[in-house]
This record gives sequence, C-alpha cells and structure tokens, in this order.
Amino acid sequence: MNNIDPIAFGQRLKEALKNNNITQKDIAQKIGVSKTSINNYVQGRIPDAVILYQLALNCDVSVEWLLTGNDSKTVSSTYVESVKTEGTLVLLSREEEYLINLVRQLPPRDRIKLEGIVEEKVAECGVSKNTVPNSSAYTTGNEDGEEAATLELA
Repeated sequence: MNNIDPIAFGQRLKEALKNNNITQKDIAQKIGVSKTSINNYVQGRIPDAVILYQLALNCDVSVEWLLTGNDSKTVSSTYVESVKTEGTLVLLSREEEYLINLVRQLPPRDRIKLEGIVEEKVAECGVSKNTVPNSSAYTTGNEDGEEAATLELA
C-alpha cells in the first residue's frame, strides 16, 4: 500500500479549495466541522473517511486524488471523459459529461427523482432502457421504482 504524505495531502486540499473558491470557513460549515479542523487538514492532518469523502465531494475531486495526487478517474474539463460499460470503453460527449457533472452536484434524493424522470422519458420514446443493478430508483418507493418515476424535481 502506498504511504500517504500528509503535507502533500494538505497542499492538495488547499489547492482544491482555492480552485473551487471555497474558504476554510465555508467548507467547515458545510460539512459540519470546525474551522480549526479544516486548518488542521490543510496543515497535513488526514481526516476520517467520512470527512475525507465530504471534502472531496464538495471540492469536486476524488478521495484518491486528495490522498495520493493520482486518480485515473479524474478528468480535466479539456478532455472527454471515458467510462467502461459492459467491458467496453466508451467516450462521453461534452454534453454527456456536462449532464453527469450536473447530476453529481445533486443531493441523493434528487438524483433518485431525476433517475425516475429520465427512465420515464426513455420509456415514452420507446427506447429499451439499460437497467443498472442496485440502481437508486429500484431501492426507493415500491418494487417497480414507481415513487422515483412519479416525483417531480423541486
């Protein structure tokens, strides 16, 4: 296992905050920790997994990148994102990447609602839908995901 350099972690966190125009005070309030804790993280203290995840999520970076500086999944906005589906590498269009980034910003409940709306639209078009095992729409509402498909975004 790779050793994590705490000082480099702190520098990456500071960079991520700066790149997203987030102050230490703002991120502290948003994730429910003290500003002193955030300052400690920027100085190189590694937070617990839950805080680390919240930092990454709010700074639009991966946990892996914060910890190591490497991330095969991090994609610069100047590149087209690629995803693996059923063993095949698929390049996403800029529009698809944009939509995915928007969805990633939604809270989980709104993601479920959006998934239901998209599934409904796909069904209206007569396109066969690809079901995703453990999909959020299938874990909320009734067994058919009806609640997710019938709720509207607020």
